[in-house]
Amino acid sequence: MPVLLVVLCCFLGAVVGFDCPDGYFPIADVYLCVGSQEEAGNGYDHNDRNCKSMNIDNGWLTQPRNAFKNTAFAQISLKKYGNVTTMIGAKRDDVNDKKAKYFYSDGSSVTYTNWAASEPAKGTGCVAIDTNGVWYGVSCDSKIPYLCQFTVQP
Repeated sequence: MPVLLVVLCCFLGAVVGFDCPDGYFPIADVYLCVGSQEEAGNGYDHNDRNCKSMNIDNGWLTQPRNAFKNTAFAQISLKKYGNVTTMIGAKRDDVNDKKAKYFYSDGSSVTYTNWAASEPAKGTGCVAIDTNGVWYGVSCDSKIPYLCQFTVQP
């Protein structure tokens, strides 16, 4: 039981050395604030612009670059929105090519993935994560919740 409490502390920001704005949760180990000011998204481009407006230098749609961040983002999504899928910052240019590479909104390549079986589906260019951290292809016009991230100084 004590191990579980320590893990949840790191994911849900119980005691950390920095503050995040309302609607955002801290991830202490990587100095990130994660959240959103909106309850529903309005497609990838809108969501991305909104994240960048929160913190011009390093505001992005969430970028789960490893299993730790993927799990943290899934837990924050569950806490913030309930049991729904949430758009993350991965996108591919050619929605009809299942082998097309995905990129984050900062232009870097997606190297860590956690796709559900048979995903990504053809015709989907963006990615949503469920509350278990599993990825699904979604339309980039999807009006589903999303999470932003930005780095804070320790």
